[in-house]
Amino acid sequence: MQEGLNQHYALVTSQRRYEWWLVWNGVDLFLFGGWVWVLAIGRKQATGTESGRLFTAALVMFLLLNLSGSARGEVGRLWLMGMPLLVVSAVGGLAGRVARPMAILTAVHLALALAIGWGWPLVAPVLVEAQRPSMPLFTPTPPLAMPLADGLLLQGYELQQSETQLQLTLAWQAEGLISRPYTVLNHLINAAGELVAQADGWAGQGQWPPTCWEAGEAVTDAFVVDVTAVPSGRYRLYTGLYDARDGSRPRDPVFLEEVVIGEP
Repeated sequence: MQEGLNQHYALVTSQRRYEWWLVWNGVDLFLFGGWVWVLAIGRKQATGTESGRLFTAALVMFLLLNLSGSARGEVGRLWLMGMPLLVVSAVGGLAGRVARPMAILTAVHLALALAIGWGWPLVAPVLVEAQRPSMPLFTPTPPLAMPLADGLLLQGYELQQSETQLQLTLAWQAEGLISRPYTVLNHLINAAGELVAQADGWAGQGQWPPTCWEAGEAVTDAFVVDVTAVPSGRYRLYTGLYDARDGSRPRDPVFLEEVVIGEP
């Protein structure tokens, strides 16, 4: 979640200064319920009532969130969590000034809060529909048993080559629970150490990342490296893992074998 907030902060500050976002959070809050609060606190001694105390608590909470910087541009969503305080305090104050039952006012204001909250969710995560795909297992020869991350072994591979692509099948073994959804890298490197072709992605065609694997589970993974635009020559094929969050690699990539493209 913190990584998402940091990325959102970088996005919003590329469009507008962060101070402007802090100001507009207050504008949003006022437009949502300000017309009610002006009437509510306009009563004599309103701040001494229960509704007034709730309103003061909600306002202090909003100001602390807005000025702390901890939300990094997401304050406008975070203050929705305090909406019950704002609704109850505003309706409590308004009920004494308008000749309508408090229940109706409460229902209307809660409906407005619900409508905005429903259309503007607190957290909009990236959802992955993890579903274990059909993975025909094979016994790699010879077995490698190469550790590429804590709790994750590369047991072996199979490579089939055509004129336009490399069909690479990897055999993984989970030794324990894996904490990060590592991305698999498959890189074709030339003699100068330059990357000429690659096929990166989550295991199981993006449906079965390593965080879903159980201890002892064997996973077969297939990748296709497009070599249509690769000049003729000899290349080295590597496989490894990296964390898409920061690009870090838990282990160095493993050299699989030399690949000949065209007529070297």
